[in-house]
Amino acid sequence: MFVDQLTISPDNLSSVSTNLVTWNVIDASGKLRRRLNGATTISEPEHMVINHFVQGSESAGNLADRHLLQFSRVEKDAAGKAYTMTFNGTLLVPRTTLFTSAEARRLVNLAANFMMTSTNLDRFLTGES
Repeated sequence: MFVDQLTISPDNLSSVSTNLVTWNVIDASGKLRRRLNGATTISEPEHMVINHFVQGSESAGNLADRHLLQFSRVEKDAAGKAYTMTFNGTLLVPRTTLFTSAEARRLVNLAANFMMTSTNLDRFLTGES
């Protein structure tokens, strides 16, 4: 299990950052941990959620482990209306020996590197596919 307090850089993966974000556990239940960015406010929080669960059926032979990483940020407009932006990353791993953690890491790296390229992210945000 992760430690209760995590420190993560929001900067580009290839840069060395001193701009670190500290995430503190605010809710823990089973395999779910909800964390709050310690530098954000109650009215405009930034959350991190890690959750794990099993999907499928053992009798059908299609069991898989689903691992969720979620980041969300709340911001208010001038009228005080709150809006939430959310990133969800899910890694679905069939319960088989075919896939290793190295292969899972490769898929995560592909996704992260794709999103960290500014032109890719800009195009993604405008609905290009």
